[in-house]
Amino acid sequence: MVDFLASKDLKLRLEFDNDWQTKRYFVIRTLFASIKSQIEYNPSTITVKLRNDVVLKPKVFTCSYTLWDLNYLRSAQSLQGSVPVEMNSCYLLFFDHEQLSNDEEAEMNMNEAITSNGASIGIPLIHFRKNIGLK
Repeated sequence: MVDFLASKDLKLRLEFDNDWQTKRYFVIRTLFASIKSQIEYNPSTITVKLRNDVVLKPKVFTCSYTLWDLNYLRSAQSLQGSVPVEMNSCYLLFFDHEQLSNDEEAEMNMNEAITSNGASIGIPLIHFRKNIGLK
């Protein structure tokens, strides 16, 4: 699943991927496709809420040089606090939770994760769900 968020100062691409090999985790890649003002990103504040009210917090890595291996992702140290953001910065949000089914819905809250000059830029809740209109 892919979603885009756009404002006058920022364009963000979100890619939701299950691990189809082990089916034991899922990831969300966040790519800052366009930035026109100073942006701070603190992914440690991001949560994903599942339909059964389970709330998950990610481990965070850069997209570059990160192995998509469950043992590596579990043992590697997560990025902490605010991380630098430039155009095309990409961060991997790793959720150590079994992959979600195509019918399962999830709600991502990243409102406090992206700020400009210390103030939240007001990102709405992001809903990942099956698009029944597509074939």
